[in-house]
Amino acid sequence: STARVGALDPETPAAQSGLQLGDILLSVGGTMIGTSEDVLDASFFLTAGDNAEIAVIRGTEKMTFSVRPTLHPLAPGHQMQAIAVPDAIQRITPE
Repeated sequence: STARVGALDPETPAAQSGLQLGDILLSVGGTMIGTSEDVLDASFFLTAGDNAEIAVIRGTEKMTFSVRPTLHPLAPGHQMQAIAVPDAIQRITPE
């Protein structure tokens, strides 16, 4: 995967479940993650209030977290399911 957690608001379900800055995302809710764009796509299929598994690599260890997505207000009358702020996922690029 090239999707890494680059920012994490402590109030988000992702942070509260144990995800940390620098974690590399492998899957969200059973959907494999290859790029940072995949995280938003995978979030579309989550249901607020239901548990979703997030698999990551932290250092050399594979870890799995149970996250309960919540509704995130976008604008009056509109909401989306959220596990984290979409801009918080960074693309890993070769140096």
